[in-house]
Amino acid sequence: MDSLSIKLEPVLVFLTGPFQEEVANNIVKTTVASKNLWEAGYVVISPYLNSGVHYNYIDKHLFELGYQFLLRECANSIEILLMEGWQQSKRTLAELVIARNYNIPIFEYEEIRRKDQIDRPYFGNPVEWVGGEKGYWTVVCDD
Repeated sequence: MDSLSIKLEPVLVFLTGPFQEEVANNIVKTTVASKNLWEAGYVVISPYLNSGVHYNYIDKHLFELGYQFLLRECANSIEILLMEGWQQSKRTLAELVIARNYNIPIFEYEEIRRKDQIDRPYFGNPVEWVGGEKGYWTVVCDD
């Protein structure tokens, strides 16, 4: 474990995004992202990887309630990373409402590590709620 620097308080990451379309492809992408994040020292929780191929056989309502409960209970120690296509996922958008209510930080996952991301590899642009009651989610670009 010489080359691995262990963080005293690891960051818990909730890795989420679209699931229904291209399930197998999304699972592969999420597996790679999860591996990258674990290797960078994050602790990863992902609905994709937890339910994976048996998603069609589980109680969807219980699935949603379970992850919503997890986000509420871990609100002070979790951050959300969104996989590509997150805007099309009703489940992800519901999770973002909980994140907004509990001030959970939200970012887009970046597959390529930028040189300026030494402290936060794979964390892309932040995603924020804009426009009040009838607002929308938007990516905050730092260009």
